[in-house]
Amino acid sequence: MDAADRRLAVSWSPVEGATGYKVAARLKNGVEPFAWTEYEAASPPYVFTDNWAAMSGLEYEVRAASVSAEGQSEWSAPVAVTAPELRQAPAGALHIRHRKDSLVVGDLLGVSVFDQRPLTRRSRYVWSVCGADGAECELLPLVDRLSYSLFVPAAARGKRVRVQVDYDKDGASFTATAVVGDISPDGPTVNLPAGCEEAEPPTGADKFTPGDDLATHLLLLESKSVPVEWDDALGGAVEPLCNDLLVVTPWGRIALARPNGDVEPVEGQVPMNLEALLSQPDLATLSPDRFRVADALLKQHTEERWELFVTHHYFTGECNLFRLSATTILLESGTPSVSPSWRTVFDADPCLPPYDFRGDRAGGRILTDGPDHLLVVVGDHGWIQTGTETDAETGENRQVWAAQDPNSHLGKLVRIAIEAGEADMLALGLRNPQGFARDGNGNLWATEHGPRGGDELNILEPGANYGWPIVSYGAPYVRYIPFSERETLGAHEGFAKPRFTWVPSIAVSAVAVNDKQWFPLWRDDLLIGSLGHPELGRSLFRVRLDGTDVQYVERIEVGYRVRDLTYMPDGRIALLADEGRVHFISPSYEPCNDRTEERRRREFLIYAIACGAIGR
Repeated sequence: MDAADRRLAVSWSPVEGATGYKVAARLKNGVEPFAWTEYEAASPPYVFTDNWAAMSGLEYEVRAASVSAEGQSEWSAPVAVTAPELRQAPAGALHIRHRKDSLVVGDLLGVSVFDQRPLTRRSRYVWSVCGADGAECELLPLVDRLSYSLFVPAAARGKRVRVQVDYDKDGASFTATAVVGDISPDGPTVNLPAGCEEAEPPTGADKFTPGDDLATHLLLLESKSVPVEWDDALGGAVEPLCNDLLVVTPWGRIALARPNGDVEPVEGQVPMNLEALLSQPDLATLSPDRFRVADALLKQHTEERWELFVTHHYFTGECNLFRLSATTILLESGTPSVSPSWRTVFDADPCLPPYDFRGDRAGGRILTDGPDHLLVVVGDHGWIQTGTETDAETGENRQVWAAQDPNSHLGKLVRIAIEAGEADMLALGLRNPQGFARDGNGNLWATEHGPRGGDELNILEPGANYGWPIVSYGAPYVRYIPFSERETLGAHEGFAKPRFTWVPSIAVSAVAVNDKQWFPLWRDDLLIGSLGHPELGRSLFRVRLDGTDVQYVERIEVGYRVRDLTYMPDGRIALLADEGRVHFISPSYEPCNDRTEERRRREFLIYAIACGAIGR
């Protein structure tokens, strides 16, 4: 370690026949393990640049290996190097910036040494958490999008946060330290239901498969996933159950995804009469992939007893029903048992012919509405015309559309009494509502598939008519629009208008409202999934709101069809993908130096946003 300019350098004896070398370094202090950052070298010695300015008193490890035509040699044993102690900065040189007297998990903390200008060099800020007395500090392997700011992580709850920065000024090197504050143990934490114990961090290797980092406008995200045994169908749903994720497959099997990545089947099956349906002779026309589970909802009654509601299709032997069923889940010692006694809460009218059945337009999302009612959005199932009626004034016959028919539940927002099963139709004119969520002000946000363009984001209100199939921002599934329709297409006159429309379509799916402190820069935003074509959908869309007005929409490409999404109690986002994988997304607090030079070149924009490399 060079004390003059605080550079980290390593040298080794040349190896005969080597065509080059690889060297690596990592920070040794604090929470283990830190990943090795690798570099290529033509010959010894190698001087680490980038973010390897040595923080005062911290310990590093370095190692080297030779590369030849036969491949790479074994890495040398790590050698520990301790950075030299630097001159103590003037009192108050490190300024703390935050606006709250009581700090909680998720708060934004900032520090600066800007009044020490002119600075000739400033290295990374290093954050640590200590005991309440300031002793036994451990380095936080967490940095945020700018090196001098940090969203307080859950690891700091009930502890004290301290920060240190080294800098050069007027030819001398200084180190400045400061205690930022104590983090309240009582602030917003993991929001678990009664009877659920906060999960301990997984021990040993977990079962997740790491995914690619996701670069977003405000945050860097990390992703990991696990496979779930899947059906040859589309659909399914996910719902948090304490620290676990309850997964219901398209054909009604149930599993549990644990925090360490274990996926355990749960004995139980949604009653769909699937075997009878699959025994039908004309299966090619039947399209069983459109016969599906649409959504799942858990309602807690006691610490151990939950009620599971599932919207799904049911084959009667003659026709297909859209049904809401319920059963009991008992949670004992963290293991759920599903009662085989399912009851029918609600059947949508009419029951539909099974052949050419359009169950992919079922909608079907569920929300609670007080202690005794549920709200369900029901799609039109492609059953556009339900009959004809005679105009009282002209005597002419006219078509009756299912979504506009007051005698049909199809294409409606329905309020259902849980015990009595009575259903009131609150709103009409829906096509295929794939997402449904309530924000902190009680607004009901719904996403809806439009035809050939015109996917919608709506606020559903009692008494409103959303126009399908009379009006739409989408176009008919024909190459040319009839001349008579060109002037009125998308006008929405006399009907409730969408808050936002995607043209072309993204195949919009589930929606959730962010209220978690792990994503403070996204607070109160909508997060929306999509299916669709890779160039348009297969993404998350973050919708920034001002009240009920959409300010902007950010696309975050994930590369798979997002069927359902939810926020876990611990702050992660859980996504159900159509290929039968569950993906978990969280903010990335990976240390900026835990990136190889190759990765930094390949993902420079991600690195620059997350680690503050631009403008440094």
